[in-house]
Amino acid sequence: MNKVILSGNLCKDPELRITPSGKSVCSFSVATNERMKQEDGQYKDVPTFHNIVAWGSIGEAIAKFFHKGSKILIDGRISNRSYEDKQTGVKKYISEVILNSFEFLERMPVQEGNTVEQIKEAFPEAVEVGNIPF
Repeated sequence: MNKVILSGNLCKDPELRITPSGKSVCSFSVATNERMKQEDGQYKDVPTFHNIVAWGSIGEAIAKFFHKGSKILIDGRISNRSYEDKQTGVKKYISEVILNSFEFLERMPVQEGNTVEQIKEAFPEAVEVGNIPF
């Protein structure tokens, strides 16, 4: 089974792109923290950074409603791929979490264009799998 559940904060604003075939894809990173006890007995939060990829209307919803610092719960799967660096010609490897669903972990400010009905209409796939608190 390949399943990932993460709870963390976005490290920067999501980047939404359109592929040559016309499909939406959103890339962003999430930081999670693990509290670790140091040699001196003090606890320290140690961050881990995760690359996330969201396709289609779920990616569009992430790009519209999330920003740097937003809290999010992610359900997805790990994907490993490689590519050749265009500048150096060196083969590089990357691990990403392909998003299946998400939940908002903080309240969204109610503003024009952010009513529950408008969000459901604009992003039906995302609303089915995500929880949108207001």
